[in-house]
Amino acid sequence: MVDGCHSMTIRRLDAALRGGCRTIGRKGGQSLVEFAFIGIPLVLVLSATVDIGRFFYYDVTVRNAAREGARYAITADSSSASFTPSVKATVKRAAPGLSIPDGNITISPTTPASQQQVTVSVTYDVNFFTPMVKAVLGSTEHFTRSATMQML
Repeated sequence: MVDGCHSMTIRRLDAALRGGCRTIGRKGGQSLVEFAFIGIPLVLVLSATVDIGRFFYYDVTVRNAAREGARYAITADSSSASFTPSVKATVKRAAPGLSIPDGNITISPTTPASQQQVTVSVTYDVNFFTPMVKAVLGSTEHFTRSATMQML
């Protein structure tokens, strides 16, 4: 024989299994609406954070690549025919994950002399994908980073 407390629990369980519990469906719909109100802005904020993080990664990487190119340029043989291509290759190696065309890397002067300053400039375009960031910064951010060092 089942006492009153247990029989009530068994009846509730039986009713829930048979679909007699109507409040579960209503609460599920409410949760979905609440998630829509919170979830969509949360996804937008997270994607904007990723977009801005990508921008800073590209900025730091391009800045370091220009510095590495200038550092290589002051120690390399500037009279060699392979001076400019080797500086550009050094810049590209120093920028992992970025595809920098040769036309976006400039070396000035192209054949530096001793005790002369060498400037390596790198230009890169960042395309944003988040609508909020595009509205504030535009769809593409174009930036140039340079490094200047003196020849030895």
